Amino acid sequence: LGELGAGPGPTPAEEAAPAPTHWACLQRHAQETADLAERYLDAAAAAERERPEVARALTALRAACLGDRETLVWLLASWDPVVLERLAAALAATSGLSPGP
Repeated sequence: LGELGAGPGPTPAEEAAPAPTHWACLQRHAQETADLAERYLDAAAAAERERPEVARALTALRAACLGDRETLVWLLASWDPVVLERLAAALAATSGLSPGP
């Protein structure tokens, strides 16, 4: 296989390591998306004076990132009944509606 360009394969430790769960991947992606949104904000601030059009584009990208992060957070919350109940109660408290069943 090495002659065909394939690497030596995973080490025994890598084979024994558990694969990340979907939950862990979503958590990681939510954090990475938040970090990326912050980097877009910093870059937009740096570009504002010299390249306002670039700053506007970066600001739009940041808004898209934050929307994606919100989706990821809702996905995470929907998988955890305790978190979902707390979110429903918090939303009800702010909207004046009852939290439901």
